[in-house]
This record gives sequence, structure tokens and C-alpha cells, in this order.
Amino acid sequence: MGWLNRTYLGINETTLEETIATIKVIKEHSPKWRITYAGNWHRELESLLNDYSFLYGFEPTEDTLKARAARGATSTFYICCNPPKPNDFLFSPPAEGRWLSWYAAARGYNGFLRWAYDAWPADPSRDARHTLWPAGDCFLVYPGGNSSLRYEKLREGITDFEKITILRRLAAKSNKKKVKELMDQMNAYLKTFTTEHEFNTEKIAGDIDKGREIIAQLSDELNR
Repeated sequence: MGWLNRTYLGINETTLEETIATIKVIKEHSPKWRITYAGNWHRELESLLNDYSFLYGFEPTEDTLKARAARGATSTFYICCNPPKPNDFLFSPPAEGRWLSWYAAARGYNGFLRWAYDAWPADPSRDARHTLWPAGDCFLVYPGGNSSLRYEKLREGITDFEKITILRRLAAKSNKKKVKELMDQMNAYLKTFTTEHEFNTEKIAGDIDKGREIIAQLSDELNR
């Protein structure tokens, strides 16, 4: 019951012209279908997509994201075989995996899209390399339900993102001056993640730790 309202038709790996043509066919025959697309931001697709996942570095402006949210459309971002940084390849610093969710919160995204979970090479436990893409690009967990440091760091980031989302909602209902001050501090601090370009491991790990301190302070104040 109501499954159509929770389902999207996905369009990927097509040219801009092909994507627009495909959307036109879908809308002409089944206008109630909601459509999702992952790729670079294109102004021509903006009003046609219910859900849009942008490749990191090829994203719209903050005003565009706010306009999408205002009309009920969802927006996320993703990484894949690129960019080199930030990423969660086998050789990526673990902090980058957690950093991704902080970036999502800072930009006002609804979440983060990870393109592959368990597309293993022949023997991932011994050799994670792929013939085409960087090692680890195609999977986060190992056969037998075994986790990985990369998966756990990504999970920690997701937890941080959810905490920020909840705190924003609760802070908006609070009349406490201290809560408002801390929420303003959090929103201002999140801009740190939108201006990062170097991805020095020690720095981004420190940025995350400082953000978590603000989360803890805000949580404590809301619970008093």
C-alpha cells in the first residue's frame, strides 16, 4: 500500500540528452513515477528530478539545494572511482570516510550515496585490487558478513549526521538562549567542511573531533 510514493525509477550512465528523453517518455506514460538520477549537476535536469545525487565537486549552489528542499525534492552527493580525495578506497585515510557525512550535513544534503557495497573481486580478503578501479572502490564489507575499518568509519559518520539532524530539529523548538547559541555555533562551524580542499588527515580528524564536542555540548544543554 502506497509503495509508489516510496519508490523511484533510477536513471544512470546516460548522456544529458538521453536522460531528458528518458524522463519525457516516463512522464508521458506514467506521470506518477518519481525519478532519481546520479551524476553531475545539470540545470536542465533540476526541475525534472525528484531525487538528485551529485558527484562530489560537480554540485549545485546552496540556493539551488534549498529550492529543491522547499519543493519536497531530495538531494544527496556521492563519490565513486573519483575524486582521489575525499574517498574511502582501501588506501584512503579512515578519517575521510567519516568526513563524508559531515560534509553532507554542512551542505544541507539529505544524505550520502555509496555506489557499491559488496561487488567483490575474485578474492577480496587476499587482493582487493580491481582491473579498472582503485582497490576497495567496489566494496565496503567482506564475504561472510565481515566488516571493515572503512565501513565502520562511514557508519560513525552516518551516526554523526543523524545526531546533527535530530539536534537541529530539537533546537528549533527550544526557547533556551544557550541552545540557540550552540546551534548557531554548530551551523557556523559546519562551513569548515565546505571549504576543505587539502584533506590533511590530521586536520580533518581534528575538525570532526571539534564538531563532536559541539554535538555533546548541545545534547547536554537540550537535556537539562
